[in-house]
Amino acid sequence: MIAALLLLSCIPVLIIIWRKRIRKLTMYERRKRKHNEEVQTSQSAFRLIISNKHLYITAIIISVGVFIARLVDFQFSDFAHKAIGNSQELTSFFGFWFSTFNVVALLIQLFLTNRVLSFFGVTSTLLILPLSLALGCLLFLTFPELWVLIILKGIDGSFKQSINKAAIELSILPIPYYIKNQAKSYIDVVVDSVATGVAGLLLIFLIRRLELSTTYVTVIIILFLFIWLLFIYKLRGAYFDSFRTNLQQSLENDRTSRKQILKENTATSAIRILHNGTEDEIINLLDRLGNYKIRNLKQNIITLLNHESDRVKVAAIEQLYGYERGTAYSKIIDLIHSKSPQVVYKAMEYLLAHTNIKDEEVFKSYLSHERNSIANAALLCLSKVAGPNNSLAEKYQLDRRIEEKVRFQHKPENILNREEVAELLTTIGYARIPKYYSFITLHFNNKDPFVVKHAIKAAGRTSDGRFIEPIIQFLDDDEFRKTAIKALKLYGSSITKVIMDKLKTESYSDSIKKQIPKVLESFSTSYSVNVLLRLMRNKDVVIRLEASNSLNSLRMKELTLSVKQGRINKMILRESRYYRDTLNAIATIQLG
Repeated sequence: MIAALLLLSCIPVLIIIWRKRIRKLTMYERRKRKHNEEVQTSQSAFRLIISNKHLYITAIIISVGVFIARLVDFQFSDFAHKAIGNSQELTSFFGFWFSTFNVVALLIQLFLTNRVLSFFGVTSTLLILPLSLALGCLLFLTFPELWVLIILKGIDGSFKQSINKAAIELSILPIPYYIKNQAKSYIDVVVDSVATGVAGLLLIFLIRRLELSTTYVTVIIILFLFIWLLFIYKLRGAYFDSFRTNLQQSLENDRTSRKQILKENTATSAIRILHNGTEDEIINLLDRLGNYKIRNLKQNIITLLNHESDRVKVAAIEQLYGYERGTAYSKIIDLIHSKSPQVVYKAMEYLLAHTNIKDEEVFKSYLSHERNSIANAALLCLSKVAGPNNSLAEKYQLDRRIEEKVRFQHKPENILNREEVAELLTTIGYARIPKYYSFITLHFNNKDPFVVKHAIKAAGRTSDGRFIEPIIQFLDDDEFRKTAIKALKLYGSSITKVIMDKLKTESYSDSIKKQIPKVLESFSTSYSVNVLLRLMRNKDVVIRLEASNSLNSLRMKELTLSVKQGRINKMILRESRYYRDTLNAIATIQLG
């Protein structure tokens, strides 16, 4: 009953995760999908795996790992059964050790997995489990006792679901989304089941039938461990080949000569751009690198912290999160004194999130700093961290500090530049203190579009209902439309119902009505698809047209969202009849 209740409690958690999960295809993957959509949909998952070296090596590694796990499990259970004759003692033995293995796996996952992956990298981390099992098997051949098998089973049970599982998931990241989405499910379900079945047949018809001893089973395990290690070595090459393909495609998108790219290796191409590329080329490359951790590029990325462009510095700081905590700590400290408020904020955020410096030290050092840009950045970081933490907000007097900034800004003799006003608006948005919301409303009418956009974003961050209507009104302005849609998206998918209710009661202009479906489209959820389908039945032709455009856009961008083609076809036919009848009516009037 306890197990059943725990499983049922997973359902609302899964629903929350599903609603909040964002699935976006890169521009390359979208273009690639357009060229390969018919080919991919006609190919089975099995053919996709066979035709992709990276995928079929990964599938073999997973299947061999499952196969060995079943043999280790049999070996452990069989030896324990022979060593412990009493059934109650045997049950107690299994209960104690299996629960212990699970607890150890959890602790490893929480405290070691991330550190190990950061230090060794993906492919090297994959070697930890098979090498540990190999040492355990050799130890058992030397000392064939139960305590050795406990260690062996403990290694398999603890490392497999923590370090090894995380490394496997990361190893397939370079695979394009539209391929990975189809093949990964096949590997997880079919390959795992087949490997389990083969291991079962081996146990029944070979090991049991021939009555092989535990020593022989250990020798079989060592043989398959050798195969496992061999394919991990092959995966290393396939992993970097897949990454190289993605990186080369990125460089092609920057109009770099394809012939020149093919002559260079991946690291050389990247280093060349990091050293001599334009601002846009460098930022685009860093964006394409994403979460990839390439040690050869580490020093080159650190060098970018001295780049003349503030945008490059910000992008470099964000890239450093992929390396060890405290990377380039001294250079980041220097950037705190930069003239760019954005660089100052990003540097301070890095100190708080990715170094071993205590938050208290950062806030004590910079909240009352003599330079406004540094003090403002510290206050913004505090509002972001202390928003859900009332004790931290009270400790560093967040309310009082914001009040002082607002009063200072309202004095005629104190003229803040637009970056400082924008930063204060963002701070109020994260702090979510209602008495300062009038400051956001005030700057909706600012003459500077830069400040107005930050006021709209700040309103969205508050998630306060009073700002929904003003933000919707900004949908009528081409300059602020994208910002308004992003701000409404910050409210979460629950705002969909609010917007729909307002659409029924408010008399919005046609230009605003046209943008409502785009707001719903931005959530990219099954619920937004259903709402757009309902809008397709709206009496207003403008809303129907834009809803159809948004549905089509979602269908092209989000492969995992299901848009029932049958319902779409019925709506298209109904709309066609409507236009036909309208044209007939117009022709009748003209003839009459």
